[in-house]
Amino acid sequence: WSSDVCSSDLGINVLSRAAVSMHREATRNLKSIARDLGATSVVDGSYQRVGDRIRLTVSLIDVESGRVVWSDQHDCVDREIFDMQSAVGARLVDALAVGAPAAKAAERFPTGSVEAFNDYARARVLMERRDVPGNITRAIELLHQALNRDPRFVLAHAALGEACWEKYHLRAEPEWTFKAVASLVEALRLDPGQGDVRRTLATIYRGTGRKAEALEQLEQALIAEPESDETHRAVAEALFDLGRRDEALEHFERAIQLRPNFWENHRSLGKVWYLMGHYEIGRAHV
Repeated sequence: WSSDVCSSDLGINVLSRAAVSMHREATRNLKSIARDLGATSVVDGSYQRVGDRIRLTVSLIDVESGRVVWSDQHDCVDREIFDMQSAVGARLVDALAVGAPAAKAAERFPTGSVEAFNDYARARVLMERRDVPGNITRAIELLHQALNRDPRFVLAHAALGEACWEKYHLRAEPEWTFKAVASLVEALRLDPGQGDVRRTLATIYRGTGRKAEALEQLEQALIAEPESDETHRAVAEALFDLGRRDEALEHFERAIQLRPNFWENHRSLGKVWYLMGHYEIGRAHV
């Protein structure tokens, strides 16, 4: 299931896909990776497929002790994949013991089509290796295929926006920025509560000089994700772009309060102090 959620309703913050993607193929131990991310727990898992049958094994690991505090195994066939998502997610919430109803774990299914979800998942894998020639082009093809199967598949619209933005970076053709914005706006039309989609849209607006519009999107993302350090950091950077330095510093500090062990929050604040000429303060954060 998607990890692109910050679930303050559950009393926990789940890091976004963008925050953790760089560590997916890392060879360092979990404790080291979690320290970089400012995380206290890690959900690890694996799956096996034989024909149309899938076996999913999921574990919850306490980072400090390295102890597996919960593990679960679930079998299903392809057509039952979303039932498996709901069941395993509910059990994970029970394992976290955050006092929320288990039903909270069963996020809305991203699509009713297993085939569309498979296309989306394959595209995401390709996008994580955007350095490989042809991967982004193939990802875009797969995402269009997913959306042909399910035009209301929000995550596929969002991923298509990201892929088109990457295509713009590769080819420097302005038409790809318009396609990226169109896909992200459609994702938000279908689900206005997608804070991570608004962050991506804000990145495009900033990259094309539309700084005020970028901030508007991030302010909406902050409403959806008030406890997300990633969103506070992005708001801070947008405010700094607009010369609103005092407000920017407040949001940088809030990001650090929310995730004090995450190096990127400290680095971003330190960089801003450097830009303002306060080198000693900046050095303390870098």
